[in-house]
Amino acid sequence: MMNDPQFKHIRQIDNEVIADRLASGLLRRGRPEGMLANLISSSRDQGLLFTYPPDERSDVLGYLASSECDGWLHVDEIAVHKSFRRRGIGSLLIVAAKNEVKLRYLKGMTIITDRIVPENIDFFSFLEFEPISKTEHNRPNHIYLLLEAESEYFSDISRRIAMRCVPKLN
Repeated sequence: MMNDPQFKHIRQIDNEVIADRLASGLLRRGRPEGMLANLISSSRDQGLLFTYPPDERSDVLGYLASSECDGWLHVDEIAVHKSFRRRGIGSLLIVAAKNEVKLRYLKGMTIITDRIVPENIDFFSFLEFEPISKTEHNRPNHIYLLLEAESEYFSDISRRIAMRCVPKLN
């Protein structure tokens, strides 16, 4: 994986994101060695790694790594290279993942993001994601486990918000 040119670009984008989150105090610490490689490898093996551009021979400008959990597609990570943000790449990645949800007849998509950063909520709301209430009785089970796991890395877990999108089948 380390010699994979596509992974090298993904790692570069991820390093930028992690550095920004550490500098802002959002994260307590960076990713453990090998965690990103495992995430990308697992997503790729499941057919749930989406890149922009989708051509494996091109430099990756953005990626979405996801997994299937309890009949949902969970977005584990979405990131776009700093120089190419606000150009629709993140939206294209979400659309590609939504299409996969429909192909696999999944319940929908979930993501956990930062509630304090307004651009995050606005971006995902624009893409038809809705917040999942902490007290909701039909909250997807995997959300509890993922939020618990995130508490190890995020300084203030109360900033994290789970969201879901159920794509229209048309």
